[in-house]
Amino acid sequence: MGMSQLINEASNLVATFREKDKAINAALAAAVKSAPSLNRSYFVDAVAGNDKGPGSNTEPFQTLKRAIDAIPYGGGGYIYLQGGQEFMLDSTINQGFRNVTILRRGDGDKPVLRNICYESPHPDGGGNVDNMTTGFNLDSGALVLGNLRIRTANYSKPDSTKNIIYTGFIRRYDRPGGRVHLSNCDIELGDTPFLRQTINAQITTLSLYLNRITRVGPKVKNASLVDCGGAPLIFSAAGTTMPAGSQWLGDLLKGYTADSNGKPSSLLTNLVF
Repeated sequence: MGMSQLINEASNLVATFREKDKAINAALAAAVKSAPSLNRSYFVDAVAGNDKGPGSNTEPFQTLKRAIDAIPYGGGGYIYLQGGQEFMLDSTINQGFRNVTILRRGDGDKPVLRNICYESPHPDGGGNVDNMTTGFNLDSGALVLGNLRIRTANYSKPDSTKNIIYTGFIRRYDRPGGRVHLSNCDIELGDTPFLRQTINAQITTLSLYLNRITRVGPKVKNASLVDCGGAPLIFSAAGTTMPAGSQWLGDLLKGYTADSNGKPSSLLTNLVF
């Protein structure tokens, strides 16, 4: 084979490779384009929204649950709630394995995000049956709440003395915990806590920055922010306005374990007690 023929064969081989390379790159680009995005942004309007729509700025969803359910498992996103409206958690939201940030849309009053209480259809391990709540199930997820008004549920059966342990805006859920951060929120504690830990030693992280906590429960006048249930909690707070006469240990934070000197042993925190 002469030199010129060898050069021609090599040129043909290079040309063939380039065509194959183009086809592979085109197929790869098409596959990437068709793959679902794990990062989403949705808008929610409790009055004008429609859960059958796309959840866009111009065609928002109506419920928060619909927006969170639309975020892919293992993904994350931002959800914007229309200012000045109330959003009721009329069922429990499984937010597990998602990183979700919920913010106010627009410059109106802070949206109200409220869970509700109802009679449990079955007893818990202690035989208690009353006053179960809706809320968020974390299950290894992360939840960020900003510029919202959070209202925890009042008892549906105020005179009950056998209240079930499955309560909380961040609800007890016997799965791995997660991370929760609140900033610039008004936290109104009704008869039930904001966060109710599981009892099986899973760790939850709760951080607060520039929030205001009040107690407004008609039955429980000293509802806790967190009921640890004996489980470990990583907790930090800065710039927090607390209810008059309240304190962290044994009051806003309850259910932690303590050593023989009464010092909390299940809390890791930036606070000095």
